[in-house]
Amino acid sequence: MARLSNDRLLEVRAQFGKGQYLATLGDFRASLPYFEDALSLCRTLGDRRAEAHTLSAIALVHTNLEEYTEAIGSYEHALGVQRSLRQSWETALTLNNLAESQAALGGLDLALDHLREQVEIRRQLNDDLGRNQALVALADVYLSLGDFEPALEAVRQTLPYWR
Repeated sequence: MARLSNDRLLEVRAQFGKGQYLATLGDFRASLPYFEDALSLCRTLGDRRAEAHTLSAIALVHTNLEEYTEAIGSYEHALGVQRSLRQSWETALTLNNLAESQAALGGLDLALDHLREQVEIRRQLNDDLGRNQALVALADVYLSLGDFEPALEAVRQTLPYWR
């Protein structure tokens, strides 16, 4: 129906929605073509926000398929678009997801860099919950590295929030 109406934005939404529906059902592989079609349409329309959002969805699908290299590529591309658009909240979320994929491939130092940046963005946004979640993730990576002092310090920074 979206194609018949020649409404490209409606077509983006329809394709994205189909991909989202399939991903929600756990049929990640089947969702990819719909997200990729939506991405192509976003680029045709020049809708950078929708492009970044769709890239993040594609990256999440790859993450769920444990295809971390592909996920990282999509997250990095989304991150570039989000930064250019000054989408701080979306940037912080993508940094979190990127850190998880980097850590899954053993890139713990890269994960730390992404999480530190996320902590700072969350602080700037006055997002205490997001900041504390990022600090806990940071502590987890430090623990994975056997670096206990920075892990403890990251957890300590969350304490005022929980009081």
